[in-house]
Amino acid sequence: MQKKINLICLLSLLSISIAFGQTGSEIIKVSYESTPLSPSMLSIMKNQVPDPEQLKGFVDVLQRHKGYYSLYIDNKTHESLFVLDSLHSEPGVSSSGQIEFAYTNSDGEMIVKESFMKSTIIIKDKLSDIEWDISDETKAVNERNCQNATIKNGPEISVWFSSEISTNRGPGYFQGLFGLVFEADDFFSTTYVTEVKNIEKSKLIDELFEKYKQAPDGKVYSLQEFFLLKQNFIKTLKPEQ
Repeated sequence: MQKKINLICLLSLLSISIAFGQTGSEIIKVSYESTPLSPSMLSIMKNQVPDPEQLKGFVDVLQRHKGYYSLYIDNKTHESLFVLDSLHSEPGVSSSGQIEFAYTNSDGEMIVKESFMKSTIIIKDKLSDIEWDISDETKAVNERNCQNATIKNGPEISVWFSSEISTNRGPGYFQGLFGLVFEADDFFSTTYVTEVKNIEKSKLIDELFEKYKQAPDGKVYSLQEFFLLKQNFIKTLKPEQ
């Protein structure tokens, strides 16, 4: 059974706190890895590459092409920052979509910068405008009990979030749920948690937040406008039914 929720009240319902033990630390740091091998991309590859050994070779290369990210959640200000730390590139592989950073302020207003099809995309929107369909499907991700959700009108976006860590944040624009997003799949990538820990706030953290809280120059899209842009591109990649 699907449960559709409009998350306009989530910011008041959810506090940015950690559920696996309070330590007095001000920052939750979540480490993520991301690859361009999404379930949708794998499905297309299987249709286009019938030879199993050749397919395995392509899959192995895509799995080695990784982005390494950190998500910082400030327990006091309720700000968060998701930022690309480093990228391991494989020869001949380029990502169609690569999030560079996502900053969300205490009011749930989000700024995201993404490289999409060799263009710079700036997204500005509110978490309260994101609508999720939450299913009853569950699985364990990184030893956490997670529940599945899909974004309404999103281009094949599916996430796994855990209410064991009670924050409504996650990687990029995969936010606004009843827990931390541990895994996110869209058409162009799969992003997953590798580590969650508490850290003390530092001058370096303050400088990171200050660096990314202002929107850079570029054309600004809402999430729905950007999803439509992605959806139109996805249609060009899929074989006609």
